Amino acid sequence: MTGGGPSRVPNAFSIQLGRELRAIREKLQMTENDVAMALKWSVDKVSRIETAQTYLAQVDLLAFADFMSIPEDKLAELAELAKTARRPGRVRASKLANAQRAIYRAALHDHTIFADAADPALLPISIYLGDETTYQSTEQALFELMATFGLEEMNSPPAMKGSWFRQVFGRAKNVATSDIAKEIVQEVHQAARLQGLQLPQAQVDEKKAAAVAGLIQSLEGQERAVIMVGSLLVLKSGSIVIVRDLTMQELIHMERNPTLMTDPAKLLTALQAMPEKGRPIEGTA
Repeated sequence: MTGGGPSRVPNAFSIQLGRELRAIREKLQMTENDVAMALKWSVDKVSRIETAQTYLAQVDLLAFADFMSIPEDKLAELAELAKTARRPGRVRASKLANAQRAIYRAALHDHTIFADAADPALLPISIYLGDETTYQSTEQALFELMATFGLEEMNSPPAMKGSWFRQVFGRAKNVATSDIAKEIVQEVHQAARLQGLQLPQAQVDEKKAAAVAGLIQSLEGQERAVIMVGSLLVLKSGSIVIVRDLTMQELIHMERNPTLMTDPAKLLTALQAMPEKGRPIEGTA
């Protein structure tokens, strides 16, 4: 990496920067390979920049901006993000909060786009945990679920810690991604019903059902947690688990108010106050 070296990222700023660069590329309908060929980079380098796995040197940012015809004001904003990503410990808490908010908003936008697409190529899955100490079991359960349903992980941003937030993108190998999403939704609802009825685990022993149940059960001990699979929401506040199919109106509301992702109780209140409601299913966590 030109001007780079060993990376100390990811942090909120490098994740936000990578997402913005990816959004610019995708808006122009360019692939990672298109950028790599034009700038004489490797595809791996493009991927590592977009997923916050390496520093973005100023010379690389300028080359990218020139190729993409990025306006000067936007370039200045990106340059400041790149600079801050190198020294995150020197920024104010308010600036960090703004970067985190931007990440949540971008992630929620991906869910809105998925819900609006007739044949989405990727299934976005986002997880927020109020306590990061048990994130490994939840992350493992997430990847087990993806493998069980035949989803391969595509270039996904890294996790953001403090609390813990992770978004991954899954692509179906042999069938439509939207079909996999519908199947996961059905299994999540079934798992929530069984959990609410307190039926023994022996009755939930199919591989797919067990994978879904494993993800929900990995939230045990979490006071605040949110899982989104496409337009499906699994929300945990205290001992209550809510499963809800989000409408487009609700997805847009969340995107406009991204910090709701970090406050499940407030999120539930906001959704219940909206005129168009899904059908929540409650059960013990």
